[in-house]
Amino acid sequence: MKKLVIVYSFLLLLLGCQTPGQDGGQTNSPEQMKKPYVVMVSIDGYRYDYTDRYKPKYLTQLKNTGLSARGMLSIYPTKTFPNHYSIATGLYAAHHGIVANEFYDVERSVRYKISDRAQVADPIWYKGLPLWNATQEEGMLSASYFWVGTDAPIGGSHPTYYFAYDQSVPNSSRVKQVLEWLQLPEAKRPHFITLYFSDVDSAGHSYGPESDEARDAVLKVDESIGELVEGMKKIKLPINLIVVSDHGMIKIGDRVYMSDYMSLDGIRVEGRGPHALIYIEDESRRKTLRADLEKIPHVKVRTPSQMPKEYGYSNNKLLGDFILMVDPPYYLEYKKDLAAAMGMRSGGTHGYDIRDSKEMQAIFYAKGPNIKSVQGIAPFENINVYPFVLKLLGLPLKAKIDGSEKVLAPYLK
Repeated sequence: MKKLVIVYSFLLLLLGCQTPGQDGGQTNSPEQMKKPYVVMVSIDGYRYDYTDRYKPKYLTQLKNTGLSARGMLSIYPTKTFPNHYSIATGLYAAHHGIVANEFYDVERSVRYKISDRAQVADPIWYKGLPLWNATQEEGMLSASYFWVGTDAPIGGSHPTYYFAYDQSVPNSSRVKQVLEWLQLPEAKRPHFITLYFSDVDSAGHSYGPESDEARDAVLKVDESIGELVEGMKKIKLPINLIVVSDHGMIKIGDRVYMSDYMSLDGIRVEGRGPHALIYIEDESRRKTLRADLEKIPHVKVRTPSQMPKEYGYSNNKLLGDFILMVDPPYYLEYKKDLAAAMGMRSGGTHGYDIRDSKEMQAIFYAKGPNIKSVQGIAPFENINVYPFVLKLLGLPLKAKIDGSEKVLAPYLK
């Protein structure tokens, strides 16, 4: 059933949020009403070692008493949008379509950029079956207080309840809404809920991963995790809590300027910093372009077909003609004057190959009535979260994914 999106003025005042998605009269099917619940929280940019480094109360408790990994392996590139959507679909970036935070569709002459709300909300970019759609296909309601992909009607559908992304919404309002969803009547209560916090990523970018500001952001988000945990205890439902991040963070090193080594004429460059995609616009450059690109120091040049299979980063036209993989912690810029105009970042960044930078590793903590308490399991790829969530919800895995049920199955009760 097609859902309506209605703007209620009192919700705008209370929640400071845009366009809450409404359920359109949907209800849980009778067989799904007694199934467990999953609340999946993403803390953007929360590096694998932040909990030990900054000792946040609730995240430390979750790590030490639930199921926790020594790290979670982000897919390539270790950027926000590709990794959030990999967690949501169980697919590598080239298979789910969000191949970077910004990229170009040559055939349609359209650019995808995370700040372009129209493109972010266009379902044409998104492949795979996201978790919120997988649950709804089985007659189970879902909800999202932000997650990559929920703004777009993928397969004609949003989560049953959702909010269009608005970074200004206070964390406390987000937590409050999640707790309210969990207290809806059984027939209207979502069993799968996502929640997202951006504070840690923002602080890491602006000040670096080992700054006082990064620590303060970790502790701030931990307070919100505490509000959520304490609130769920009072609700007394079989709720499984999963806390993940999309990637880590590393302090920016020396800059490398492409224009110091080659001409930028006749090519399109999407991305900067740890990763970029190159699209040939002038065919006369095709024969010599690779040699030109290989003049740039601290950069590996690959065509999509040359990417190892385990990256899941080939066989997609959106990847362009060449992939530039920057050695950490170097930061690739187009040219000096443009870099200055775009803003010279001096804090932290991410996007590097996780095989070259452990700092790109994320977190995975989980606790609930259907999850075993095991600490320090080996790092695993985030594409394996998808089948774990479906198992917790008591739902079948029907979509073809890159992840495997076997990775986290031993930790299910």
